[in-house]
Amino acid sequence: MRRQRLKWLFLISLLLTGQTILASETRLDPTRLKQSKVKYVHHYTVKVFPAPVFAIKRSGLASGPQEIAEIREKIVYPLIVESVEPVTAIIAEFFSEKRNEIGVGVYWSNGVVRESLIARDPEGHYDTDGYRVFFKKPTP
Repeated sequence: MRRQRLKWLFLISLLLTGQTILASETRLDPTRLKQSKVKYVHHYTVKVFPAPVFAIKRSGLASGPQEIAEIREKIVYPLIVESVEPVTAIIAEFFSEKRNEIGVGVYWSNGVVRESLIARDPEGHYDTDGYRVFFKKPTP
């Protein structure tokens, strides 16, 4: 039992370390983009950001516009407001085989990406604290 627990702790620490390393390895150097038609700077020098993009994959699987509005009100806006790092995009994804969950991916300006499934109750509603999963470490 103890050995298996140590294995899990090792795997979790490996995943956390790998995520940090990958985030830093995927950052681009803006000085190499000088010939671009758009002026790029390091993310940490920017003080004002555009509103994040909110996109939905397979929106036809939603129960209707009211479900999309509920996702925006209970997940998207609270997540953006509570985040200490600027959010660049949130992508919600519906799955035909998972009617009681949606997938949500959050993309921050510092290169960090976190994804999780958010539960939907039997009546088709989302918990007002469902977005908080993105602030736990590691993301389930």
